[in-house]
Amino acid sequence: KIVYSTDGWKTSKSAVVNYGEKYYAFERWNFSAYLDYTVTNAKFKFVYVVNGQTYVDDNCGKYYTAAW
Repeated sequence: KIVYSTDGWKTSKSAVVNYGEKYYAFERWNFSAYLDYTVTNAKFKFVYVVNGQTYVDDNCGKYYTAAW
């Protein structure tokens, strides 16, 4: 799943992520997340479970960002 915040992690929401395809040396993943029209940027991290172990990819604590 993806966990995202639009208010500096005061609150967060999550969305299901699905594998899309391999794109050259990269993998493409797809998700949909509802964002209010007033939101101009978001921070997010990936959380996944493999064999009962939870892993978090948060870009080394910097989180991933999206802005528009």
